[in-house]
Amino acid sequence: MERTVGIQLYMTRDYLGNGKEIAETLQRISDIGYDGVELCNFLTRKEEEQFWKTNMDRVNLETLAIHEVFEDMKADMDGCIRRAEIFETDNVVSAGAMEVEYEDSSQVSGLAKDLNEVGRKLRARGLTLMYHNHNCEFVRTEKGTIPMDILLKETDPDYVKFEVDTFWIANSGFTVMEWMDKIGTRMKYMHINDFK
Repeated sequence: MERTVGIQLYMTRDYLGNGKEIAETLQRISDIGYDGVELCNFLTRKEEEQFWKTNMDRVNLETLAIHEVFEDMKADMDGCIRRAEIFETDNVVSAGAMEVEYEDSSQVSGLAKDLNEVGRKLRARGLTLMYHNHNCEFVRTEKGTIPMDILLKETDPDYVKFEVDTFWIANSGFTVMEWMDKIGTRMKYMHINDFK
């Protein structure tokens, strides 16, 4: 089975200050041998979308996914879909939900419901929604449950997949492989990060 290896542009955020740095960074990513990048919508705003697309095409990098803050995605579904079309990707990743208190199980359930709705709308346009975890999904709620368990149980496997960030699972004191097994075939992407 062929695997695609890319880099999330957030990891290179210190080298994307202007057009020249962006072009140089994309060139270096390509030279290293990556197949593509996961664009971060909040970073690509530094230049016009066509600038990014032109420079990525120039160095043969594909857009593996668009990484967006969930609240922004939910508020501007049309813009999210338009960006996916411009960058010719089928994948949209929720970079977490900034307005959710993960210790509150009812808020996590509300997030699951919202993810299902957004995922259903994206699926209708031929796009796949992935949820990217951080460490907040592995705290205990007031009921003693783990938010990631709630998200797995209450999101629809047809509409919500996962991009597993191994760093944040390990940072939370959990075993990465255990959670990867639990997420199973819903894990479409895996984000590997250094852990010190």
